[in-house]
Amino acid sequence: MTDGKDEHPPFLLVSDSEAASRRLMDVVDRRGDLFVSEPDSLDRVLQMIDSVGAVLAIVHVTVEGRGRRMALVEALRAAKPLLPVLVLADSLDSELVLAALRLGANDVIAREASKSEIRERLYHAMETCATPAGALQKRARGKITAIVSARPDADCAILALHLALAVQRIDARGKVLLLDLGMPLADSLLFLGLRSSYTFVDAVRSTRRFDETLIESAFVKHASGLTVLAMPEDDIVTPEITSNDVVVLLNILRTYYNHVVMNLGGAVRSDFLALMTSHADHVFLLCEQTVHSCRSNKRLMEFFEKHQLNERIRLVVDRHLEKQDPSAPEIARRLGIPLSTTLPPSGIARLAMKNSGRTLFEIAPRDKYTLAIENMAESVAAEQPPAEERRRFGFLSSLFQRKRSG
Repeated sequence: MTDGKDEHPPFLLVSDSEAASRRLMDVVDRRGDLFVSEPDSLDRVLQMIDSVGAVLAIVHVTVEGRGRRMALVEALRAAKPLLPVLVLADSLDSELVLAALRLGANDVIAREASKSEIRERLYHAMETCATPAGALQKRARGKITAIVSARPDADCAILALHLALAVQRIDARGKVLLLDLGMPLADSLLFLGLRSSYTFVDAVRSTRRFDETLIESAFVKHASGLTVLAMPEDDIVTPEITSNDVVVLLNILRTYYNHVVMNLGGAVRSDFLALMTSHADHVFLLCEQTVHSCRSNKRLMEFFEKHQLNERIRLVVDRHLEKQDPSAPEIARRLGIPLSTTLPPSGIARLAMKNSGRTLFEIAPRDKYTLAIENMAESVAAEQPPAEERRRFGFLSSLFQRKRSG
């Protein structure tokens, strides 16, 4: 794309073939985000289109499933008349081409065609479509703010929790969600004295039937109005969830909440961490004035740089002592990111909060730490997402591989 509307447009491939998925990922490369939906349900395909804001659907037509896939092309054109639909055929013949075009497909491409030809025809279909690329993405979307840190401790959870609470206080009419995905697991629920049997993993697995009724009945809510969704406290085995499912959930949550604050503190450097961070509008890295914290977070920044996410990250220096070295500006220089703010130690207030089941806004509203988070929340609530379209990675392979039968 050369018009600047969307340098990395999201495509949706409808296929259950890993070979076709790899082929399209190789074609799209870094020029777009490729998501995959299995062809078993039209409703699921439509949900994927809406949730990721797909600007193009590619239906993989196999020899054995030709009739069903062609029917899907017709159904997609009826449900989404402004969305360009392409057919990617394993076996191409004149009869298939004619039938696909009659059903409304914008183009038919042979899977064995060259990468350059497939890529050219993908973008040509987008550019010649009556609806400009990206117009289908214009919808009410909440902002996501992520808190990351290399070391697993309670401080990231405390910051994310109180940042979410502060944004909720500022935007009293809005809906705010805290996604507690950091380590230790589900600390925010413990701090608030809450219990919940419904977890982030459950939500990912519920995307096919997600609605406001599910949110109201399953998500746990604090007396302040803040909604909390956390990882399972007993998460011993890696859950079988895919990157597509996670992206669908994040996009769904954006439509239900004005603000989503994610705690990713202590999360393992993995595709999951990169994926979650890539979908945040604002990212804050929490670091202390210690050698261990600086070294660990330096390695974390190298990980983000590898995934081209480092340019959007800002530094928050925690337990900051003004006369202590290294200084906050020095830490920012070492990590190669701009300094956003500093937070005071406030050890007594934090300890009282941890042990009381009450928030700092209740037990220490005038503490310097509480006031610093309020200032941070005002900035987060007022800021708009970066004007330049961010690169998001449509990780094709599963983050946690789902075993396929056959």
